[in-house]
Amino acid sequence: MQRPQPLRSVRRTTVPRLSLLAAFATLLAACGTPSPGVSDDPILRMLSPTEPIARRRDAMDTAWNAAEQGEYELRPTREALKTIAWSPSAPEELRVRAVQKLASDESPEGRADNLEMARLMLPRERSRGLVTAWCREAVEQRWTELAPALVRALSRDVPGLSFEQRSEVQALRQLFPSEDLATIAFGVFMQPATDAGPYGVDWDERTRADAWAVLARLDPDASRRRALLAATDADDADAMLSALQAALHDLSLVPTTAEELRWLVMLREPAHRAWWEEAVRAATSAGFVDDSSSLALRHLSALVDASRHASDRLAMDADALRTEADARFASRDTRSRDDLFDSLSRARRQTFAPQRDAFSRADLLTMLAVDDAVRAPTVVEQLFRQASLDNGDTSTEYGGILERTSGAEPVYRALLYPPRPSQRTGDRRFVASEEMIRAGATALAEYHFHAQKWKNAEYAGPSDEDLRYAASSGRTCIVLTTLDRDRIGVDLYQPDGRIIDMGEIARATSRAGSR
Repeated sequence: MQRPQPLRSVRRTTVPRLSLLAAFATLLAACGTPSPGVSDDPILRMLSPTEPIARRRDAMDTAWNAAEQGEYELRPTREALKTIAWSPSAPEELRVRAVQKLASDESPEGRADNLEMARLMLPRERSRGLVTAWCREAVEQRWTELAPALVRALSRDVPGLSFEQRSEVQALRQLFPSEDLATIAFGVFMQPATDAGPYGVDWDERTRADAWAVLARLDPDASRRRALLAATDADDADAMLSALQAALHDLSLVPTTAEELRWLVMLREPAHRAWWEEAVRAATSAGFVDDSSSLALRHLSALVDASRHASDRLAMDADALRTEADARFASRDTRSRDDLFDSLSRARRQTFAPQRDAFSRADLLTMLAVDDAVRAPTVVEQLFRQASLDNGDTSTEYGGILERTSGAEPVYRALLYPPRPSQRTGDRRFVASEEMIRAGATALAEYHFHAQKWKNAEYAGPSDEDLRYAASSGRTCIVLTTLDRDRIGVDLYQPDGRIIDMGEIARATSRAGSR
């Protein structure tokens, strides 16, 4: 494969942005005479947000033409155009025009500066006009070095625009005509060719995660990724590649999303090595390694749990597990949200019976393990105590992880991880902290509460945002909704969007008991 060249080889000539006054002063010095007013100066006019778009556009043309003819200095004119191009609040028409003017700079310094701008802007730019403008310039200049930035841009969803219509796709195909998109994305994954980043930010890791997200979209059944990983030489110094190859070798498993890939790397850290080996043994003994089409990282904790405390489940086939789940869920009180719909605008099913045949054997093992845990008396007590804390805090929703302790006895616990102060964005949203995500690497499930009020039954179940989190994280998730002061509704939801209402749990002191 033709590999994108590292950006480190490009000479960095990005000029620090001048302040408005500095740009004005430089311009006056170049012109030799003071401007009679702000409105008569083209640089100040193009930068003024109060000026009409047409007047600002004409000022951009005037200033750039004068700079090309040597009447103005080029540097302050470029800096003014860059200020507009970088500004998300500026009209898209002006931002695109600024990029077009900058792209016409044929000097070596200008070309290098434009390449650096494109590299920095593309991964996060929301304006389709700006993305398209830089993609055209990338093709025109044959900037193969932009492959990592283009792949990162492509990893973001664009509502209303198909994947094939994306300008990033067209640019990559023109820059690498002999390679398919999956090969290009895997090349970026292997050689992200970025910098360490400011303040310790690892841009390489982010670029690789985004490249993996693109690969997942191009390769939904993971067949290409399996082949590419199998054909790649092992590199013990590359933790991400080593983790992927270990999962493929040990479990015939390939993570789907970027967050799931990050999770896999955590599980391969020395602190979890013994747990990983136990998970591999459990999966092998239960026959999942030979038939891993439905096995995912989120199932491994349930397999370990069963191998330690319910080994008979590992010998049960899917039909037997469905029968056990039927016996549990059929008699429980359930309730469904009326605001949840699938991609075809159909109401989502939220109970077990109508979906029973859609759950894999690994799904069923996980579901039963979670049901055991959430109904353990110690967990019920912890959850009601935490629900009370959530109910009294209007700054955020609360949540945590559900796990079994490492002792010989089957003791479960619900560990609360309230969001950090900076992540408290309101009483109807839960944000999992980094501490919670790392602590939950081997947990059975993540959970959060809908406890804004004690009688909250209309919100019993995951929201659309909750479902999106499960899909991106790859985790088994639970939402716990307060039905009154003595009852909590339990809903499990999976990354594939399936929801299972698991009934209610009740306070130990409640006459209702556990249902």
